[in-house]
Amino acid sequence: FQPANSGSPNNTRGVVDWMSSPKPDLDPKLQGSMLELDELWVWNDKKQNWSTFQLIGDDMLIFGKYQIANAFSYNPESQTDADCLKGHHPFNEFCVNPVEGYFWGRSEIANIALLQEAINARINGTNRLLRKQEDPPTKFVGGTGVNQLALSRFNKPGGYWVDSSPNAKIDRDAPQIPADLWGSLHEYERMFDEMGGLPPTARGYGEAGVRSQAHAETLIRMFSPRFKDRALLVERQVAGLGGIMLDLARAHVDRKLFAWVPEKQAGAEKSVIDNPLLLPPAPGLVPVQFAFADLDDEVTLSVDSHSSSPAFSQEANQQNLTLVKLGAMSPEDYVEHSDSPDPEELTAGIQRRAHAQAEQQAKVLAIKAQTHAKK
Repeated sequence: FQPANSGSPNNTRGVVDWMSSPKPDLDPKLQGSMLELDELWVWNDKKQNWSTFQLIGDDMLIFGKYQIANAFSYNPESQTDADCLKGHHPFNEFCVNPVEGYFWGRSEIANIALLQEAINARINGTNRLLRKQEDPPTKFVGGTGVNQLALSRFNKPGGYWVDSSPNAKIDRDAPQIPADLWGSLHEYERMFDEMGGLPPTARGYGEAGVRSQAHAETLIRMFSPRFKDRALLVERQVAGLGGIMLDLARAHVDRKLFAWVPEKQAGAEKSVIDNPLLLPPAPGLVPVQFAFADLDDEVTLSVDSHSSSPAFSQEANQQNLTLVKLGAMSPEDYVEHSDSPDPEELTAGIQRRAHAQAEQQAKVLAIKAQTHAKK
């Protein structure tokens, strides 16, 4: 591949240079409006905070020249650092297999790289043998006038070959496919799946000796820890990124939000919204306005998505149902912790039915009280 306006033409045709990428040529006007910015983050022991330096070119220091501060936590209006962002930087690392002294960590592909090369080599060799069986090499014995033209005529439908020598003959050297050739390929594939942590049960295939659903679920739970450990590592790193975003919202977002809560729990924070079209999702709920800065300092953000995987969903769902039966989890909590479609509407429906049931019970109690008073 070569850019259309490149100064050096590509003399190779039909060959893709995949080892390097082309450098795009920008319009001079666009280049004139762009400046290269270098940014440096250094830990400041005196302030116990990061110090940011932004430099354009060789001598144009635009941040850190007159005041040294953390560009992530510094508020230019108040000229102070946000407490929730102090000591943090905006960079978050995602690494499943960390290696000390190496930023990228160990690749998961390293476990199966050699097996993949062996499988590729075996498939290529098998294809060559099959191709030779389909069109085997031809050997002319005792011939005098054999050439490539005669061979091409002989290989055509209805073709023939005539030679003056009475001992001339043609042999086809078709190779024999070894009996265990495909067996070795299947063994490579089995080792590949085992190294990757994908037994037949995890791929939706049947397995010898599995006779019940409980047995299959047990096998799934036995293979799942490898993936679950990786999922938990990634979830913690994603939660760290979400925590940074939450702290940013606390420090810089002053937009008011509101949540619907039961009127008894609202207290003095109950808000009045002058919008007749905005109706509560269930009776008895009132709006409460808040901002991200109003959240408690101990509020954290977490990610819990591995339970929605098919490998763990059944186990997590059974555990949640058991907690609901014991009373340790409410129906609203069950909807929140399960992979349910439209959880907000389901929660509102539960609250509406609970409010209607409470009203019906109040009416029944009132009727019983009147009947008892008459008696």
